[in-house]
Amino acid sequence: MSWVRAGAAFALGLAAGLGIGLLSSEDRAADREAQPASLQLSQEAVSAPRPALAEPGAEGPAKADPPIVIERSPAASAAVSSWTAELAVPAVRRGEAVLSGRLVRSFERREPFANVELVLEEPAFVSRATNEDLPLEEWLRTTAERELARRTSQRRATSDARGEFRFEGLPANQAFLLRAAGGDLRLELESGGSLYGLEPQHLGEIRALELALVEFELARADGGALPRARLAWSSDLGGTASSWTANDRQRAISVGTVEFEARTEDGAWISEKRRVELVRGPQRVALRLEPRPALHGRFAPRDAGLRRGLAVHMIEASSGSATTETLLAASDKLSLGANTQYRFSFAERAPGRYALAVFSGSQAVSEVAIATLEANPCEVVLHEIEPAEQHLLRVVVEAPAGVDLGHTAVYAGALVGERGLEECEHLRRAEDGAYLVAEPALPEGASDARGYVRVRCTLGEQTVFYEHGAASEVRVAFDALAHLVVELVGFSPAELTRITLGLRRVAPALPSRTMEPWARPTAEDDPPSLAPQREKTALQPGSYELAVLCLERSARGFAQQWPLLTRNFELAPGTQRLELARPALHELVVQLPPGEISYRCALHWPGDGGRTITLAAPDAERRVRFELIPAGRYRLVCRPKGGAEAAIEVDVPSVGPVRAPE
Repeated sequence: MSWVRAGAAFALGLAAGLGIGLLSSEDRAADREAQPASLQLSQEAVSAPRPALAEPGAEGPAKADPPIVIERSPAASAAVSSWTAELAVPAVRRGEAVLSGRLVRSFERREPFANVELVLEEPAFVSRATNEDLPLEEWLRTTAERELARRTSQRRATSDARGEFRFEGLPANQAFLLRAAGGDLRLELESGGSLYGLEPQHLGEIRALELALVEFELARADGGALPRARLAWSSDLGGTASSWTANDRQRAISVGTVEFEARTEDGAWISEKRRVELVRGPQRVALRLEPRPALHGRFAPRDAGLRRGLAVHMIEASSGSATTETLLAASDKLSLGANTQYRFSFAERAPGRYALAVFSGSQAVSEVAIATLEANPCEVVLHEIEPAEQHLLRVVVEAPAGVDLGHTAVYAGALVGERGLEECEHLRRAEDGAYLVAEPALPEGASDARGYVRVRCTLGEQTVFYEHGAASEVRVAFDALAHLVVELVGFSPAELTRITLGLRRVAPALPSRTMEPWARPTAEDDPPSLAPQREKTALQPGSYELAVLCLERSARGFAQQWPLLTRNFELAPGTQRLELARPALHELVVQLPPGEISYRCALHWPGDGGRTITLAAPDAERRVRFELIPAGRYRLVCRPKGGAEAAIEVDVPSVGPVRAPE
């Protein structure tokens, strides 16, 4: 049988209920338990029996249409069986290591949780997705092979009467994911660490949190369409909010008494709050949304040009009038954007008269409108007015001949002492191509204010300072791009896989918010690399600070990072090379007090250099370690679970372990 024909047969089998990648409904439910709560249950099997409503009533929403069932033909089943027999499945790695622990119902009372089936599998098979750009037959084959490998690599164990479980025969250096087999339990380590990327060890006590698999049925009282809404629920454990759509209506929520509320995104329709007693397993909750007074509206530009940096302000206007000065100081305001067609909605307002206007920074760009809100929602249109050109700052952006700046964003800001004001984005462009932007309003009595213009385009980002209120035009010039090549010297291969480069502009008196912490790249942006040579491209010449950053990765992404060394340099157009040698790096060992109380320890860098925390559990001697730390003086902060934190100053390198502060 050809791959194409076999793939077609396999696809038919998928449609007949096998699920993508040969997932059964039981495995799909188990997979959802391994996902964050906000993502769980979005693919609940529609063919499962539907549970009863939490509070049934004749007035409740109509039930969904029954699912369409596609019968699997014997020929398709035979073709799939024949095809899957040819798939390559890697051999399961085995060894002598053990992963064990004890399940409890709560960390307070420590009562054992017996007869819970647990699954141990390799995270690579859970998280890695197949490239959707592959040809169909190759996509089907690789997806099926990945799923078969996942199933083959799974180990299962069940907690005994004492809540204890044990996985044996594991390879010593293999990372695993531990989860409950069913979707109605979520496992939590007492240390708060992740269950992704576990190596064989004794985990201690693990709480198995019981979950209700809630399906929400939302409906408007008038029977109108409800494509999406916002759900909110609260209990003794805290509150959570989540979006809801007709195709994504299921959530995993901790059992107990929970209060639910639903509302449309514009707040025009809201349900009454409903308290429901959630129990473990499937459950349905129906919420009926009633209309609420809301003031809807939109901003109407004079032309099709893009408008940026807009906000609509609203105040009560019982007298039937208001000034732009009063509206500018309003605390009741919403951002506007072209992505929403400049629409806005003020929900749950008391009936009465309101004044509204649209501003860009401190400049009014619409007429002042008076709207009367009664029991039913009302709508108002705010038309753009022609702003006085003398109140707008002209920004001329210059680039090398023949260079396309692409999408260009222009902002005007101001510094009052060390404090930066809210930036204003450009409103539109003048006929000669200059960008027109309103200057931010200064606080009363501000005598030491300095204005600046910030421009971002394909050639990078530039910031130019000027005297606020005294300039009518600011010119920002971009140069040809620069290319930086960095050679890392003296780092071991293992260290290179944990290193990335941080780069940021350095200029005198830059606004503090532009000096952001080093960006956290994702695994896709900056994957682990053994290469000692790293590159940064498409840079704008100027003054820079370069950092060699050490990343400590968790199984879900980068957890933290800290600088091993930094260097300031001037970057010129063209290619420039830098060589950075490995500094002396050390290990700091912290000795925790005896006992079983867990600790959270963090090492704080001098000034605003950041911090790093210990992610690994203490060893058998209750010691935790900070690795790859440059020499210097640091602040060590430790906090026992349920206790107050304590701090001491420590020197690195240190002679022997440092006792945790108490």
